[in-house]
Order: sequence, then structure tokens, then C-alpha cells
Amino acid sequence: MGVPLIHQGVVMIKKYALIISILCFVVSFIFLVPLSGYSVLGYVFATIGALIIILSLLQYSAKTKHRSWAKLVRNILAAIIAICILCVIIVEIPIIRNAKTEPSSYDAKYVVILGAKVNGTVPSLSLGNRIAAANKFMKQNKSCIAIASGGKGIDESISEAACIKDNLVRLGISEDRIIIEDQSENTVQNISNSVAIIRSLENGELPSPIAVVSSEYHLYRARIISEKQGVDIAGVAAKTTLPFLKINCFLREFFALIKLRFFT
Repeated sequence: MGVPLIHQGVVMIKKYALIISILCFVVSFIFLVPLSGYSVLGYVFATIGALIIILSLLQYSAKTKHRSWAKLVRNILAAIIAICILCVIIVEIPIIRNAKTEPSSYDAKYVVILGAKVNGTVPSLSLGNRIAAANKFMKQNKSCIAIASGGKGIDESISEAACIKDNLVRLGISEDRIIIEDQSENTVQNISNSVAIIRSLENGELPSPIAVVSSEYHLYRARIISEKQGVDIAGVAAKTTLPFLKINCFLREFFALIKLRFFT
């Protein structure tokens, strides 16, 4: 009586595992193909689907004559998965902690607005959120000067800096308060080129802190880069408005930070 019940349970687990893995692959396809900007979530769901299949096969093999090696591989794989999850949690904690506007930013004389992708002449969602946050910040801190930072990509009709300035002016910010820095290709150059402009305006001095507007998930990386350059910044968070995009971007920052820490 007990053996058939166990067999039925194993069959049911395999069935549900197959269904869940198929759903993971379908969701992965949706994030990777029809949608844009969700690649990390797409790869995460594809990995989960593949792991479910692998673990199910190992579970089955553990009940056959190959049980010894199957159990060993299953335990090693489970340990690797646990270590990877722990690493993600450890890295994500400071990212989440820094994903907010710092009160000291309102004392800043200068604010650097970090660029993001421009679709033709229209700001992407991320850049639009940064422009909105910069607009709000500059209207509350009426004396600060903005450095709109970001170059022109091969698929962009105008530079990110020009897009930032055009939209801020359209929102009511005086053109005289916005300086364009349109040579940067990445965050490292955004900070260094913007700081060079500020130093030129301040006779070589660098006021502290420098406010930096960026997407909330990006502020911790911007802080690390700034600290490497000896620059004291105060973050101004541009909130990502789409929940799934926010999750995707926070996960993407894990890989960006690993690259920054160990490969640059």
C-alpha cells in the first residue's frame, strides 16, 4: 500500500516540476523577446526552469542504481545554488540601502544628472525618471547648477545630455542653470568629466558634497565610482516606475557591481 502511494507522489512531483519549468521558460521568452529591458529577469527564469529539470532528473536518478553519484551531484548543485543566492543577498543589501535621496544633497551647489538611453530624441523610461527627479530637486534647491552628463550613442539622434537639458527647460528650469557634458560613455566618465567642469568653475576647488541624480538602483555604484575618484557625493534617487523593471534593474546591478569590483 505504501509503495504505490510513494510512486504516485514521485510521479506528481515530476509532473508539477515539468509544468513549473515550462512556465518558467514561457515567462523567460516573454521577458527576452516581446519585452525590452527585462533581459536579466528573462535569464533568471530560464535558469530556474533549467535547474528544476536538472534537479528532477537527479532526484529520479537517486532512486536508481546510480543513486550514489546522483545524490552527490544533487548536493553539490544545491550548495552552489545556496552560495549564489547568499552572494546576491549580500551584494544587494548596500544597493537597496543607498536607493534613496540623501538629505545632504539639498546643500549641494552642483548636481550631476547621469544620462541613460535616448530613443531617437525621446528619453527612455529610465532617463525620463531621472529628468523628473532632477526637475523636482532643482525646483526645491533653486540655487544649484546642473551638469547634464551623457554622450550620444550610435542609435541616438541627440546626446543624453542634450535630451536632459531640453526636457528640463521644457519643465521650467532656466537654461542658464544647466551645463552640458556630452562626451561621457559610461558612469566613470560621467563623474570624472562632470567633476572637471565643476573644478573649472570653482578655480580648481571642489565643493562638497556634489549631488548626483540617477536611478535608485544605480546610486550605490555611482557612489563607489565617485569614491575611487575622491569625490564626495549625495544621491538623489529617481524612482523606477515599473515594478518588474525595477526588479530587473536591481538584479542587473548585482552583475554590474561584480564587474566593477573584480574586473575593472
